Amino acid sequence: MDDTSSNPPDIHVRWFQVDVPELLSIAPITLNPNPTWKALTRVESDACELAWRNLKAQGPVDTPTVDTVDDLIPLGKPFDPQEDVTLGVPVGKEQLFEVDVRTMKLRPIYWSTGGPSIDVMRAVWMYTESRPVESELSEKIENAYMSIKPWLPFYQDELRTAHELGPEGREKLRHPIEGTEYTLVFNNAGSAQLISTSHTTHGLASMFSGTKDFGPTTVYRGCDEVAIHAVRDPPVKDSSLESYKNGQVPPEHCRQGPIITNGKRAVSNKMEENVHEVTDLILIVHGIGQGLTAQYESFNFVYATNMFRNVARKQSVSPALASIVRSKRVQFLPVQWRASMKYDLDKKGSKDGLDNEFTLSEITPKGSIPFIRELTNGVLTDIPLYMSHHRERMIESVCYQANRTYRLWCARNPNFETQGRVHLVAHSLGTALVAHILSNQPTIVPPLSTVPPKQAMREMEHFLFNTSTVFNLGSPLPVFLRIHDTQLIARKGRERTMSSPNDEALDRVGFFGCLATDSIYNIFNPADPVAYLMNPCVDSERARELPPSSIPNVNAPVLAPLRSRMSRLFDFSGGSRRKSAGSPSGASPLERSTMHQGMQVGIELPDSGSEAKVLEGDRAERRFKALNSHGTLDYFLPGEGNLSEYVDMITAHSSYWNDPSLAAFILSEIFVKKVDLLRTGIGADELPYSSY
Repeated sequence: MDDTSSNPPDIHVRWFQVDVPELLSIAPITLNPNPTWKALTRVESDACELAWRNLKAQGPVDTPTVDTVDDLIPLGKPFDPQEDVTLGVPVGKEQLFEVDVRTMKLRPIYWSTGGPSIDVMRAVWMYTESRPVESELSEKIENAYMSIKPWLPFYQDELRTAHELGPEGREKLRHPIEGTEYTLVFNNAGSAQLISTSHTTHGLASMFSGTKDFGPTTVYRGCDEVAIHAVRDPPVKDSSLESYKNGQVPPEHCRQGPIITNGKRAVSNKMEENVHEVTDLILIVHGIGQGLTAQYESFNFVYATNMFRNVARKQSVSPALASIVRSKRVQFLPVQWRASMKYDLDKKGSKDGLDNEFTLSEITPKGSIPFIRELTNGVLTDIPLYMSHHRERMIESVCYQANRTYRLWCARNPNFETQGRVHLVAHSLGTALVAHILSNQPTIVPPLSTVPPKQAMREMEHFLFNTSTVFNLGSPLPVFLRIHDTQLIARKGRERTMSSPNDEALDRVGFFGCLATDSIYNIFNPADPVAYLMNPCVDSERARELPPSSIPNVNAPVLAPLRSRMSRLFDFSGGSRRKSAGSPSGASPLERSTMHQGMQVGIELPDSGSEAKVLEGDRAERRFKALNSHGTLDYFLPGEGNLSEYVDMITAHSSYWNDPSLAAFILSEIFVKKVDLLRTGIGADELPYSSY
């Protein structure tokens, strides 16, 4: 830029967030009363700056009264066409958070927590590369900068003249900063000196003479300017920081902050590495107990989801799984349906002609341990609520939250609708709610982009996406199927049931147990008192020959799966890994050809032609294969050799989220090909259930 221009020089503005130990934490976070700041990447900063300038160009904008998403079910709520509009700037490696430049907050996109809000800062003036000047002070410096115009040539002439005139001349250059005890002197177009008013004369003299008697504080305009000086004059390493408060500026020896987290100097213009787009989205539907979140933030299901995401990420880089996942990416997001329900069992209801009303508090014995009773009331009451007329509201809540998450995801990942898949992991009571929804789900739902926005936002009867796989964890669903006197049967018209006869799959939307999904898995910890077997719900006679399969223990010795791996060379029949679950005649000619050619080239070849495969076997075998390509639904997790089964029982129902074997199993079942099974040994073992 021409120095004679009346406009100030263009600079790169760095954006910062309050530094927290971990955004995707597995427990509630707390912020330091005097927080430090963490720089966003250059790409993220540029995006925030563009959004901020666009917002400023629009003129005054109403600032939202809250900085978190509204998670209440919008029963009777006016239609808001702006709800799905991408207003924030996505940040972070997984882009699960975004910066709202209206509120200057960093917030999660797809969920809400009761934790503290995270501030962001637009850093025009900086002490060091990692230490921005506080917002209020920075704004005052910038206002003075725009008024004095030190980028113009005449200002350098004034500096030389002031130096020649001595103290009186230098005194004329100082610009008081309103509300503080500091004055400001600009060095040039890119830097300035902050000097205490009590030492102004000495400070100005030391500034011009180059001495450090009173240490005038140098501030730089833009991160490129501060980076240049950081390279020229490496700062003293000192982690102590003080906040700009009551008009005070930290002393010079406290200027150095923490190194920028991403390890790049601000002057670098290197773009972040491109990451593969997410190919598979896994929505996790929780079970009972989330009613306690309002009182105890640690119960928030978001932290369990973050834990499972971390476990899955670690497993995905293991040699066996990495060769299966390849370039595909998966993301786990929570469906916080219980937090959206606002019924109060301690609120008096309408009499409706009856003269007695009572609350949950009134029927709770007072002599019991308060916390245990609160825990019981907050957890176990979800079960009778499900069995009551409140079940419809629970189903609506699951639909609304899952659909909202999917809409937000597609708005920020426009290619996913046509190229991605959605899977569900449901836990505990969530498995029954998902079963109700998928039973009422159309066999194939239209793309979200073809659904009118108003209809999409109000849809609370079924999902707005097609579900590829359902993983049930610790599921009581078989009990509810028995209570409803129904059974589990595949939905006709899905991946493996295009040509299925009526005795194999049904085209019956609304039949409880006929789920619109391609595959179903029932996974459980044998010590889990809430879990039940699902195979008998398909065919009880066949289930007697079909005990649960063992999920491999990823912590087992490397050679442990060798026996299973060798046996699988001969166990593929009708798409099943278990010989007992497949056709006695073995693999079909097409499958044998696929396996043979696939092992030669290292990949599984797709089926030739567009005709749907016909499942083989008797009726019971075909019904199982229609629900799961392995011909069996029940899988149990390996034990860790705990001392007591009674101790295991206490923790078993909530132990799924930190189980590496479960995470590896889910990833392998989503991405695995037959050749991968033969090569890696990943998949369900054939250990009998009784040997656990």
